Amino acid sequence: MAFVLINRAKLVAMCQGDQDLARRMENLFNQAYSNSPSFLGIQVTGLTGLQTVRTDSSSNLTTNTETGSGSHVLSINPTIVNPTITSLVLTGPTITNPTLAGTIGTPLTASKPVRTDASGNLTVGTETGTGAEVHASAPSIDNPTFTGTIATPLTASKPVRTNSSGNLTTGTETGTGNAVNDNSPTLITPVLGAATATSLATTSGITSSGTAGLGYATGAGGTTTQLTSRTTGVTLNKVTGAVTMVSAAGSTAYQSFNVTNSTVAVTDTIVLNQVSGTDKYILMVTNVSAGSFQISFATTGGTTTEQPVFRFTVLKSVSA
Repeated sequence: MAFVLINRAKLVAMCQGDQDLARRMENLFNQAYSNSPSFLGIQVTGLTGLQTVRTDSSSNLTTNTETGSGSHVLSINPTIVNPTITSLVLTGPTITNPTLAGTIGTPLTASKPVRTDASGNLTVGTETGTGAEVHASAPSIDNPTFTGTIATPLTASKPVRTNSSGNLTTGTETGTGNAVNDNSPTLITPVLGAATATSLATTSGITSSGTAGLGYATGAGGTTTQLTSRTTGVTLNKVTGAVTMVSAAGSTAYQSFNVTNSTVAVTDTIVLNQVSGTDKYILMVTNVSAGSFQISFATTGGTTTEQPVFRFTVLKSVSA
């Protein structure tokens, strides 16, 4: 590329002030370089047709390298409508509805979620299952369908609970019917097998249709032996038990002794019966107080020297 500067003042000087000669000289120069463009006295050669022009490092005009087609964009913050972008480096332009194609970060897969990787580049996200994507950290999911393995494989038609790691797992169940999750459930007409409990409260009656009947189980009872005389008191802190009397002759005259028993309330009922002995004894409870009761006894006529055994059972009662 070459530049030719046509300066009218210099031409006039060269022509010793002859304006007409200078004008003819100017026309000659213009005719000599008629194959090159002329811009207000600057003639440019060596540029490529229909290409953008820029200045090089020496401030000379040169043809710019360009790719693609369409109108030139000269603004540093252009608004580009519907561009097709193959390899994009964003430096601040406002892009409306761009069509992205090619490699951005890593090659994108069709119909997959897109996320940023550790370097901030777009990449295909990992997904499982089907349906709409969920991006919130605490989403509301309506009627989800859970499949596959949740902690351990779940068993059909079983209750589900969390294990020690907080994962869902199949719970252990016994019997049949609906699952009961409350600590204090209200059970309507339940069928109880061999139930174990610390207490049972009911507003209705407790009945038994089996041969075992109602009563105290092993561990509720105890035994004690009377010392010294038939009127010596004994201690047995059980709701049921047996008292072995001191060895003495029977008598038809009533005698009494106290049984100290911390399970007894003043409102309780004490049931007595004779377990063993040759003579027949009449037994009565002649006093009940908090922590004790009194047994009075006499024979029906026998005087045998022996150690009869009397059994008692405490029935819990109330006055209201």
